[in-house]
Formats: sequence, structure tokens, C-alpha cells
Amino acid sequence: MADTNPNDSDAGKDFSGLVPNMGVSWDSIPSFNDTEPPTTKGGDGASPTEVADSGPILYDADTARATENTLLTQGRHAVADYENLRHAVEAAVHTQFWGPAHPAAPNPEDNIPSLNNNSSNASQVVFDQQVRENQEKLAQAGEKAAAEINPMMQKALALISNSIELVGNYLAMLHASGQAYSNVDRVSRFPGPPGSIKR
Repeated sequence: MADTNPNDSDAGKDFSGLVPNMGVSWDSIPSFNDTEPPTTKGGDGASPTEVADSGPILYDADTARATENTLLTQGRHAVADYENLRHAVEAAVHTQFWGPAHPAAPNPEDNIPSLNNNSSNASQVVFDQQVRENQEKLAQAGEKAAAEINPMMQKALALISNSIELVGNYLAMLHASGQAYSNVDRVSRFPGPPGSIKR
């Protein structure tokens, strides 16, 4: 392999384990009422006995649902673009992309002069040798480029996938807020009338 940049500690490494296949779980946004909101485990301390009055709660479900649909559409496009880019990077990483293959070793008999060799045959041998030398230089340069560029591309893909995942997490959090509001709304009860009602 050609010499790589000594300052690049990632040169020649394979980061394909950091590059996930991505997909979109939802075909459409589920109803806020279909499932209970996700629960989170609290700490080990005692639960509070008093809850502060939150005051009136304003939740704009229409805006939240429109935002969810927008994020889902954009996320679906982002995943499709990511997958296209991932396939292109995989093709470059695992094929002879950055330069030609190393030339095959010459047949030693081709370089043995014979009484029948004329000047055109000798010129062809020299030309073929020069072509092989040039191809070898290009192959070494391609190997060096691949060793430095391939890890960078894989790490860039990993960062892109992380960003898309964050959008998915935000969408899930937004949906959980709708579920939580819906759950609060369903279990809310008006207090009974104070005292007796006179008719």
C-alpha cells in the first residue's frame, strides 16, 4: 500500500460499523389517542406529595400535528437521500474507484531480445513497460487517496445519520407531548358542585 499521511490517524481504517442503514418507521403520524404517552423512570427519591398548580394549559393540537407531518415528510426525504449517498460511498469504498488496479507483472519472456526482434518490437516492449510503470504510479496514488478519503466519507455518513436520528427523536418527542396532553384531557374530571344544590 502507498504511504499515507502520518498526521491522519484514521487513514486506512474501516468505519463501516458506524454507518447504519436507515428507514422510516411511520407511514403516517399515529393518533394521539391510540397509545399512552411513554413513561420515564424517575429517580430513587421519594415522590412529591404536592404538585404545583400549572395554571391553564394551552396545547395547539392542529399546529403540533401539522409540524409532525412536515417533519415526517422531510425525514422521509432525508433518509432516502442518505441511503442513496450511503450506497454511492459503499461502492467507492469497496471497489476500484480512486485509481486503476496494479498492473499485472510482465511476462519475463517478453523482455528477452531475440534475433528476430526488430526495432518496432523493441519499441513496443519499452512502451509497454512505461505504461505499466505509469499505471503502477496511478494505482499507488489511488490507494493513498482511498486510505485517506474512505474513512472521512464513512465518518461524514455517520454524522449525517446522527443528525437524521435527532430529527426523528424530536418528532417522537413532539408526538409524545400530544399523547400526554390527550391523556391528561381524557382523565381530567370536573370537581363536584360545592355544597347542596337548591332547586
